[in-house]
Amino acid sequence: MKIHLRKKGSNKPTEAAPATELHQWAGKQAVATKAMKWGLFAAIGSGVVALVLVLAGVGSTTPIQSKANPQTVIDTAREAAATDLAQDFVLTWLQSKRGDEKALARFVRTDGMSLPAQASYTASEPRIASVKAIDPPARNQGPTGSTSQGGPLQAAGQNYAIVVSVSVVPIGADPATKPERRYFSVPVVFVGDDARAAAVPAAVAAPATGGDLTLGYRFRVGLDHSLTQSISQFLSAMVAGAGEISRYTSPGTPIRAVTPAPYTSVQITDLVSDTDFSAGASGSPADGATVRVLATATVTATDRAQTSTVQYPLTAIARGGRWEVSALDPMPLLANSTGLSAATPTIAVPTSTGASTTSSVPAAPVQPN
Repeated sequence: MKIHLRKKGSNKPTEAAPATELHQWAGKQAVATKAMKWGLFAAIGSGVVALVLVLAGVGSTTPIQSKANPQTVIDTAREAAATDLAQDFVLTWLQSKRGDEKALARFVRTDGMSLPAQASYTASEPRIASVKAIDPPARNQGPTGSTSQGGPLQAAGQNYAIVVSVSVVPIGADPATKPERRYFSVPVVFVGDDARAAAVPAAVAAPATGGDLTLGYRFRVGLDHSLTQSISQFLSAMVAGAGEISRYTSPGTPIRAVTPAPYTSVQITDLVSDTDFSAGASGSPADGATVRVLATATVTATDRAQTSTVQYPLTAIARGGRWEVSALDPMPLLANSTGLSAATPTIAVPTSTGASTTSSVPAAPVQPN
């Protein structure tokens, strides 16, 4: 009988080796799969974070541009057509009488319209007082596809509320009667490319005007001051044909004389300035000094020797010891544009001897009667 001896330290059968290798391989695969899964999650997370950072502008050198406010686009062609229709409509409507419905039908529906037996007014000189573009108002639609007023329901485009002013004289009035200026509101609607009045003209009040303005010329300049004399010579050359205007303007200034001259003479009655000249009523100004002034003058017309008052806002610059006009200002200097308070200023008033004294006057220049 043969006895088989087992080697010391070998307690496992040799048939288990293949199973052990398979177990090790499966474990490695599970670890790899788990690593790939976490790597995928990390990649997705990184992408989300990157997207958030991009949207937030983090790390970008390009500044975030704010959205510009949308600007209203004005359709000048339609606005012109609407204002033309409104003016023509008001003139026609004011001068209409019974039997003129056909003439009005090209502007508005005339169903149920009542007209006087005879025309009540003569109307002329139509002008546009205001134009307002408005959104189409909401309309109540009935079950039959029409408005609650019975008219057909159409898709309306841009609407305009137009106020027209006209000169009106009642029929039969005295020939010496002066025309009255009256104002009428006309609603104009575009359906497609066609303008149409939505209603007959309605009488409205004249547009409101603002209150008196406070000007920014805080100081009065004496009539014998060199600045006043230079302004007087400039105005005489510009509107009265007295001399060459280039003698009184700065080099390169594109100011031309009015031709033919509308006046025969110009006399300055008041000059106010944004600069205080009370410390030196005479003397040469320093080169480069700039001053803004408002000149009030009495002019004599060439036709009937009638006088009237004119005002010119000007800018003057000192050069070579004298003042020269450098600009005809498009707008007088307003008090709120100077940054100065509206307190009563101290201004210079020349005496008969040419010396200067001071007195308090309102900030705005004295207006002629």
